[in-house]
Amino acid sequence: MIMEKNRIQIATVLVLIALSLFNISCSNMIITKKYAWSPTSSAPILYPVEIHAAYMRYGNNSALAVPSSAVENGGLAMPGDTYGLNDDGKYPLPTGLDILWFSNVDRKFYKAEVDFPIEKIKDLFEEGYINEKGEKITYDKVNVGLIPGGRIIIFLESEERDIELCSYEGKDTLLSLKDFVPDAYWEYKNLDSFIDTLFADKEEDWVKAYEKYGPNHGLWDRYRKRYNYDIKVNFEDKNSKQGYSLYRFANSERCATTTYNPQIYFKNPAALRYFVLSWTNGGYEYSGYFYLNEDEVMQIFPEAFKNSGAKGRLEVNIDKYNKGVSISLHVDGKEYLIKQTKIEIDKNTIGSDDAEIIYMNYEPTDKDPSFIGE
Repeated sequence: MIMEKNRIQIATVLVLIALSLFNISCSNMIITKKYAWSPTSSAPILYPVEIHAAYMRYGNNSALAVPSSAVENGGLAMPGDTYGLNDDGKYPLPTGLDILWFSNVDRKFYKAEVDFPIEKIKDLFEEGYINEKGEKITYDKVNVGLIPGGRIIIFLESEERDIELCSYEGKDTLLSLKDFVPDAYWEYKNLDSFIDTLFADKEEDWVKAYEKYGPNHGLWDRYRKRYNYDIKVNFEDKNSKQGYSLYRFANSERCATTTYNPQIYFKNPAALRYFVLSWTNGGYEYSGYFYLNEDEVMQIFPEAFKNSGAKGRLEVNIDKYNKGVSISLHVDGKEYLIKQTKIEIDKNTIGSDDAEIIYMNYEPTDKDPSFIGE
């Protein structure tokens, strides 16, 4: 009886050891399997930052420097500088980030040492998606997005899809001007004097925005709020056929709809910010560019979804002349017309690159219409 009990105890220990080894093996597999990805960084156009040092950790005690320009403000979640990795262009998945950066509008430095959700990254990279060409692809960039208030948003990005992975909050820290910009030290002597010169150029768009809105810390909380809705495009002419289309949301996530992915990827997307539709009809191809108005959208969506369990549908209706467009949000039996969208529609013969503008409801400038914090 005692011997039998000992055998059971020994067997139990062996099973536990085997499970432990299996878990370690799985964990190592997550760390060591290689994928083609590269680190990059971004910040909103009107809220520039300067990265002093940033390293993305991967594998066992390895790291890649996050490339960045002197001033980072090419647009949140827009790929910044990148570089080739190793010979085969592959590395184990990233496991964390160490970063020190300066926020112009906050006039201060922030630092962070954060760990990424490894299992979530692995699942997303493995899942991937089918692109417009019918090929299985996955994410190829890990973007460090930096917004005012010392906040970090990590995006996984690819040719047809950008998604928010996770977010963090950095801590205030100090750095001397001599360490931050050595060449400026001899002219300005202290950091405050140097920062004052950044704000002195009143023609800079970001300075104008700062004087109007301040650091605007709460802006991205509104942008990142998610809603339960889908998007439907309707054509009055049933011979029209929708093609490749691209949607970018207020929180800077992005996805395409194609033959292989006819519905938007996000189950609960943020408010819609901008989209491109393509469709064909009678030997012609049409491309529509739609820039939603920030004030209108950021008022309508919270109002329409004030009942948290509500399910909505955003409808885009194209008339039979391929020029008239109406956009509306439908929630709980109510229709909310979205009237202030800036629209351009181009037309070209299928197979030709010579497109003509057949409809535009606004005066174009050298900059596309945009949200304040994009």
